[in-house]
Amino acid sequence: MKSGLRVFLCAAAMAVISGCASSPETGKEGMLLSLDADMLWKLMAYNSGSAVVSVETNKGDKAVLAFSEEGRITGSTGVNNIMGNYAEGSAADGSADGSGTSLEFSRLAMTRKAALNEDAALFEKAYMELLARCASYRLSGNTLTLADAEGTTLLVFGK
Repeated sequence: MKSGLRVFLCAAAMAVISGCASSPETGKEGMLLSLDADMLWKLMAYNSGSAVVSVETNKGDKAVLAFSEEGRITGSTGVNNIMGNYAEGSAADGSADGSGTSLEFSRLAMTRKAALNEDAALFEKAYMELLARCASYRLSGNTLTLADAEGTTLLVFGK
């Protein structure tokens, strides 16, 4: 009985110790590499379907995204607030071209305020669809690029 209890206590201690270690790739468990939990990433460009284009005034220029250490995202489409979950992994776990780290959003939701104009409403719909298609991310300096499973750029954010 005593040896069984010792084995259980050793296993429990190992689980606690390994659970407290931070990942060398992320620095903090569940937090994207080099992203500060309090940082808002401002949308700079998006995939319009035919090209990656810069965000225009009144058409997504107020869209932002923030990542928490707990695996949650919050932000804005420029019209409505958004929230959801994210999960990440290494390039071997899902990035099609190996150029980034896999990233997936889930349980995306948003408030339901009416947009002031049709352009803002159409952009908001496209933005949410692009977030839902995200499969990987790349960081380069102050730029965060979200891409789909084929490596096609979907959204580009800046600090």
